[in-house]
Amino acid sequence: EQRAYMIVDQRTLVVCPKSQAQEMVDAVTQRHPAEAIDPLLPFTDRDRHLTAIFNPQTLTLQETWFPQNVVPLIQNSVEWLGDEVETVAWSIHLSPDEFFSEILLHGKGVTGKKAILKLENELQEKLAGLAEHLLPYFQQMNPQEKGKRMVIGRVPAMMEVFSMATEFHHGPEHVQLVTSLPDVAGPNLVLGAMLSWEESTRTDFTKSRPVPADPKQSKIPELVADRLQMRIDVDFRRMPLNEAFDFIAGEIKTPIEIDGDALKLGGFTKNIAQTFKMDGAPVKDVVLKIFADSKGIDPKPEKTLVIIVDEARKNLLVTTLAAASASGLKPFELTK
Repeated sequence: EQRAYMIVDQRTLVVCPKSQAQEMVDAVTQRHPAEAIDPLLPFTDRDRHLTAIFNPQTLTLQETWFPQNVVPLIQNSVEWLGDEVETVAWSIHLSPDEFFSEILLHGKGVTGKKAILKLENELQEKLAGLAEHLLPYFQQMNPQEKGKRMVIGRVPAMMEVFSMATEFHHGPEHVQLVTSLPDVAGPNLVLGAMLSWEESTRTDFTKSRPVPADPKQSKIPELVADRLQMRIDVDFRRMPLNEAFDFIAGEIKTPIEIDGDALKLGGFTKNIAQTFKMDGAPVKDVVLKIFADSKGIDPKPEKTLVIIVDEARKNLLVTTLAAASASGLKPFELTK
């Protein structure tokens, strides 16, 4: 009783609320905003596990489609995309080896190479700054359970990894964002997003961030070497090596770079699974445990993993002893 139906042709059945029946009929002969999805359809792949295609403007005009507590998320997401994005197609695919994401964004009135490159650059800047933009909101969340606190605390780092793994391409009227991550990234992203969403519904973001229970622990030492003495809790469950270091980087607020080329030459991969739990352990002990559990194909001492402290750049580098020696870098002594 509350729905109207129309068979347009042998392949098309349209359903809408009864009150919008005339709009449905008019759409047959008049251009509708939803038709803006047509330019993206040829670039989608029906073999992907999930593809969502939508018009951001339509989402903002149809608030009744969503529960009231979801509306702010929709509005903020559309605002983040910007006025120049007319339609979006987001495909997700999970395989035994990777988590694959492809986002296609069709520009509104964007024609010509110069205009599409401008849109691409703007989107690159937005994605690069997304983790930093979200961080203050995550810092205001205060989950009561330790496990949830750990997962939610990792989400900004996950977003940073997602951003760094994303490649940008473009066509005549659209921008393409392709992201390929290890297979465990999919479940981690879903769990982190769901727990964060749940916690956000209980968080009053108008209040100031709660003071940590241990102010001394929350203060980040000036020297990077001293940050390796900070104590953290970890519960890694088949977490790839690169994500484990992303988590540590987030805990000590210090970038950690991984020398991928050096690791490959040493017989290591960034996907080496880490499965262990440590409570209140110094960061250097956690790093030492990761190194001990990560075996390369070459047992020679010069192929072992080491970490380099760069006080000038305020960051850490994970590489091999051979690569460090070749570059004249001195490994940090983790056993002291």
